[in-house]
Amino acid sequence: MFAQVIGRRTVRLGGWCTAITEEGTTRDQHLASLLRVGTPQGALRHRGTGPTAFGGLQKLVVGPGATVTVLPVEGQDAEHPEAPPPAAARRRPLLIAGIPRSGSTWTQVILSCDPSILAVTEPDFEAKSAPAIWAKRRLGRYPVLAPGDRDADYQQLWRWVLAGAPRGRRLEMAERVRKIAIHEWRWYVKGRWTPTMRLAGQLARNPGDQPVPALRDHRLLVKSVHAAMSVEWLAATFDLEVLVLLRHPAAVLASWQSLGLPEHFARLERVPEVRQRCEEWGVPLPGPDELEHTVWLLGVLLSSLEQAARHSGLVLRTHEQMCLSPVDEFRSLYRELGLEWTDRADEAVKWLNRPGKGWSVERVAKDQADLWKTRLSPATVDVMQRVLAPFPFRTWTSEDLQLTPGM
Repeated sequence: MFAQVIGRRTVRLGGWCTAITEEGTTRDQHLASLLRVGTPQGALRHRGTGPTAFGGLQKLVVGPGATVTVLPVEGQDAEHPEAPPPAAARRRPLLIAGIPRSGSTWTQVILSCDPSILAVTEPDFEAKSAPAIWAKRRLGRYPVLAPGDRDADYQQLWRWVLAGAPRGRRLEMAERVRKIAIHEWRWYVKGRWTPTMRLAGQLARNPGDQPVPALRDHRLLVKSVHAAMSVEWLAATFDLEVLVLLRHPAAVLASWQSLGLPEHFARLERVPEVRQRCEEWGVPLPGPDELEHTVWLLGVLLSSLEQAARHSGLVLRTHEQMCLSPVDEFRSLYRELGLEWTDRADEAVKWLNRPGKGWSVERVAKDQADLWKTRLSPATVDVMQRVLAPFPFRTWTSEDLQLTPGM
């Protein structure tokens, strides 16, 4: 439970935030726990209802603009709550590198149950982060960079990210403009800059890299689903520990289709480095068909992530592997990443193991491996098998892409 209250300060939330604390705590105590491990923009954010109790814990989701009182713990000054940094804070930042709908949010939520973690979610995604608009204006949705390449703006973006994504007044203004332009994002994905998106990006250029105070006693955990083509560059440029997270391409495709994600607008076949990579793999470029292009894009992203992990010795997991026995698999992953497994992590894994839909983090883990077989048509699976056949996957075989094994 929370320690004795000896002071308080008031803050205003900048986005949708989730706090998980002991059951029976108040709304302010919920948010005290959340804000002690990072600024609101660094917290896990998703829409939901709450508070919801589960196994002695409860979840509260709070919308942007809410004003809350932050309660410091005993032994801290209300205005200067810093404490001596524990050993965990001195360990390297963690990066979860996946692709959209690869189970990365589920993974980040469970890894964030380590009390030393400060979580930052998708700070390189233009729809959620104004600094990403400016930094990726020339690189596109999935920046393609190899170790030794140079891009000053993208490097500056990640210096800001690894400082805990601090936000001063200028970035707060940029975020307000970005939210006004949120419905213009799909135009941006198609390569068309709108005036409002351009303004948000310009306001957020050179975001700075002064670490947030929470990094004094917390370890940074960043999730990205748009760095698949630059993850080796990130690992070589910054002192990071990287978890590469893969998911069966059919499962990702089914999720993209059900949610109407605009990934097919990412024209990686126009990038010279990608064309060269496909030539080395013996993979033909996609035709004009939208489904064929989407499957080809999946092949490029997943193959690049898999090869990066194996080439650079990065930690590698698949979503299907984590769903086989979630408690056991996450305990093993915690050990490999140097994290502290707690009762809260155990309860969170079990509580999230229930039906969910859409963008929900909840899922019935045992159903995940074969769920795509009930969602994709045989014709779609035929296209997927044909397009993915030449890709150099080692994680999946051609039999793994069949509706019925042995067909």
